[in-house]
This record gives sequence, structure tokens and C-alpha cells, in this order.
Amino acid sequence: MVFLLISIAVFISWASLVLYLNNFSVPTKSTQKYKQVLIIFPHPDDEAKSMAGTIKKFTEQGAKVTLLFFSKGERGSPDASEDLSLKKIRSKEAKMSAKILGVKLIHEDFGDGMLSKMRAKLTSYLLKIIAKEMPELVITYDRSGLYGHPDHIVVSEIITDLHKKLKKSFKLWYISFPEKLLAGKKLPEHMAEDKNFKKYRMQPNMKIFIGHRFLTKSKVIGAYKSQFPSYERGLIIPVPNVILWSLFPWEYFYEV
Repeated sequence: MVFLLISIAVFISWASLVLYLNNFSVPTKSTQKYKQVLIIFPHPDDEAKSMAGTIKKFTEQGAKVTLLFFSKGERGSPDASEDLSLKKIRSKEAKMSAKILGVKLIHEDFGDGMLSKMRAKLTSYLLKIIAKEMPELVITYDRSGLYGHPDHIVVSEIITDLHKKLKKSFKLWYISFPEKLLAGKKLPEHMAEDKNFKKYRMQPNMKIFIGHRFLTKSKVIGAYKSQFPSYERGLIIPVPNVILWSLFPWEYFYEV
């Protein structure tokens, strides 16, 4: 009886947190219609916390998903200093993530922290990738880069410009987060060069139900062991990974 009462209390507490933390005013959308999806991020692990559950849902539904990273993540230490040994480590982690998610991985090396200096080169490269992959849907950061990271911002700006120039030949989603989740994280906003980046942060206008795929999400996050120090610093209250993400059975996006 005592065990039953404790179990009920734990469930009620968990359910209350789910109700509190998630935004139920944001409509839930279907992923069924998309069969060619291109996901573009500057660094390996950018996909993990933002949309790993949605990626898994796409692949389970038979979509061909391509995951493109522009750098090897050599500045992925907590202080963002360059560590060339991270290139090999994070490349291996990215391959593990791609295997878990069931996606095609394209992993380039344009230089972590260097992308804002390569706008023309990246634009030309992306035009070729889009022509080859012919995506129905492209997903990336919004123009705030979430916390003002210059690499995040330039990739978003390039893709947003191409979306317009190609006359919206593909749908464009930005990853997004509910305010209560952002409030519970310590984002590395010191990396922002534009201190007004928050004015470009888009509030979610849709969400995707991932349900049990939070387990896959936790597994993908766990694949990026090199990033654990940064993950831990980002939590205001330390919570086991699988418990934290069980509180978010939806992932949030802004459809442009």
C-alpha cells in the first residue's frame, strides 16, 4: 500500500510538471506529409536536445532525413576554446547519433566559430545540397541562434535567404522552445556578439508530439559524452537526463 501511494504521488508530481512546463496553446502538427527532410546545424549535438524525438518520428514514418553539420565542433569545450582533438571525438559521436536516429549524415569541416566569415561559400554549398537532396522541409535555428551564437545565426540567415530566393520551394521550420524550458536553463549567452539577439527569437507556433521517443532523445544526448560538462552547466537544477526529457513529450518549432 505504501509503495502504491508513493507511486501515485510520483506520477501526480510528474504529470503536474508536464502540464506546467509545456505550452498547450501551441497547436500540435503532423509530420506525416514530409518524405524528404533536410536538417542543418553548425555543430554536432545541435540536433540532440532541440529535435531528436521529431527526427526519430520522421524516420519511423518512412521519411528520408539528411542531417548536415557544418563543423566538427572543435570549440565544444565549456570555455569554447579550440581543442582539435575534439574533431575526431565529436565526429564519432555524430555518427552514433545518426545511427540511432536512422538518418543520412553529411559532416563538413568549415571551421567551428568560423562560419560567419564564410557566408558566400556556405551559400553556394547549400544551393548544391538543396538541389541534390530536394527537401520538402528544411529545419534549422531561428535568427537569434537560440542564445546568439554567431555560427547559429549565420546558418539561419543563409537558409532563410535561400528560402526566399528559391520562392519557398521547401517549407522552413526553426527549432523553438517553450519559455518555461528556457527559464530553467543557463544558456551561454556570453557567446553572443549581437547583444540584441533575443529580438529575433521566435516563439513556437507549432509542436510535434514525440511521446515515448523522449527515450531516443535521451540516448542521442547520451551519445555526445564530450558535451556532458556543458550540458551539466546548463541546468539550473541537476536532473537525470531521461527524467528531464520525459517532462517534454512535445518538441517545439516556428513554421516560417
